[in-house]
Amino acid sequence: MKTKIYSVFPACGKTWLYNHQDEYGLKILDSDSSYFSWIWECPENDERGMYSPNARKTDKRNPSFPQNYIDHIKCKIESGKYDYIFVSSHASVKNALEAAEIDFTIVYPFVKLINEWIGRCFIRNKKNENGCSPDILLDNWYQWINECERAGRNHNEIILNAGEYLSDYIIGNNEFMKGYQQALESINHPMAVIKEKWKPSVCPCCKNDFHNFEPCHDGYYKRATGIDRCPFCGQKLDWNSK
Repeated sequence: MKTKIYSVFPACGKTWLYNHQDEYGLKILDSDSSYFSWIWECPENDERGMYSPNARKTDKRNPSFPQNYIDHIKCKIESGKYDYIFVSSHASVKNALEAAEIDFTIVYPFVKLINEWIGRCFIRNKKNENGCSPDILLDNWYQWINECERAGRNHNEIILNAGEYLSDYIIGNNEFMKGYQQALESINHPMAVIKEKWKPSVCPCCKNDFHNFEPCHDGYYKRATGIDRCPFCGQKLDWNSK
């Protein structure tokens, strides 16, 4: 099996799948970008380096990031040991993957699921598990989702619905995946263009009002133009057409 790269949004379940890979006969590498984006102080004569339990992350950014991270990913791909490699969904990483011509699948939730994803991070933090904090996710939700949507224009994407996790697609049967990809392609490439009087806060397909899905306090509808896809039905929205 050719190694597949998945760029995964926080709280999508990649750590759980990594920890249970043996149960499903999978070979997965969960590559944490924080080992490469920060400078680590490592014990002398410890060959494990930054992976040592005694290593300490400093507050200094690694100037070699993200190239050092991309080099690491390339090395793991060439080893042929893994079915899947999970990588960060940060924009700098996705851009570096594209520059290195490494294809990937982007995994992220529908934008309307902000409350569920904040809850996932809150529960994880209560369990003292590593991962994105609820506050950081809340502050960056719309920006990160929009970055994922833009990446989805040029790469395969999996958009998680309520209650779904990455494992639902990785360990699901192939027929389900084929059906999902076909449905997603239909959403991305509708058969007919919808032409009607413009109302910027209402989806022309499902008619739902999505004006509250981007934070804005100036009272103008213009804020909705930052949404690339309807959060209710997934319809692509093109704000540049005349």
